[in-house]
Amino acid sequence: MNTRETKLITPKSGRRLLAVTCAAALLAQASACATRPVRGATDTPQTSQIEATTQPSTVNPQTSSASVEEPPTRTTSHDATSESPGYSTASEPKPINKEPGFRETFPGLHVDVANKIIELDAEVPINAQAERVYLEVLVCTPNSREHETLVVTNVKPSQVHAMLLLIGAQPGTPPRWDFDGTNLKPVAPTGPVLDVFLREASQPASANLPIADFVSSVTSDRTLATYVRKDTQRPDKFVFAGSRLVENGYAADMDGTIIGLTAFGSETIAWSAMYHPDTDRMSPDWIADGKKLPKIGTKMIVTIKPR
Repeated sequence: MNTRETKLITPKSGRRLLAVTCAAALLAQASACATRPVRGATDTPQTSQIEATTQPSTVNPQTSSASVEEPPTRTTSHDATSESPGYSTASEPKPINKEPGFRETFPGLHVDVANKIIELDAEVPINAQAERVYLEVLVCTPNSREHETLVVTNVKPSQVHAMLLLIGAQPGTPPRWDFDGTNLKPVAPTGPVLDVFLREASQPASANLPIADFVSSVTSDRTLATYVRKDTQRPDKFVFAGSRLVENGYAADMDGTIIGLTAFGSETIAWSAMYHPDTDRMSPDWIADGKKLPKIGTKMIVTIKPR
């Protein structure tokens, strides 16, 4: 539950470098499979389990709820039995297809550039029906915080960052906690507002629900989506915070946090309210809603779009 400390490169220069490297290197890599069509509404969803990795994913810094609108249909030729999830088999780069419709830019990561929508293939790693699962993140990678998340995916946070750049979103700043010698001062994340939805992979896009609807409070009957803070008198939201660049690369790739809830400071997409991950400083309140979240092992799709 404690935060992980990493050595930070100068924030402003690091953020500019991150934007350049993600846009140049990751988008070039994404071009290699951007013209590959992906899963459609009538196809059987992938059945392979989310692959666990022995080391946290990293990226080389030098090479690298509003109304629900139904995204365009995804069609697929992706063969889950012939390709190992997490690896691209494309032989040569092809230009990004900007016509309407989803394309798989990285395994498990689909983007509709024209309509500015990103989708991630994911899986439920927890048994929210049998036990109370306190949440610190909402979407993460294997071998990170999958015991305290709604879903887990093989997609790297830096790949999500690159696709958000591709559809025109510009990162803000991640959350942080400033210590004045006596107290911790929360500094909320900034960035363009994003709508994030969740549905079972077997369902059409019209079944999308705000991912915050799957998070409920242990102290009241509210959900994360309906909670209105007294200090702001308005709901909180997700923002493209953009993580940060540290000595060994992209911080979110090391920590595995794609969409955060508590404010670790490394998440690619952050929740605007500041919840401290240390239970000694702030009592946990948010849990996975076992009445809404499907059973463990269920294949899911996470949809992300700028508001």
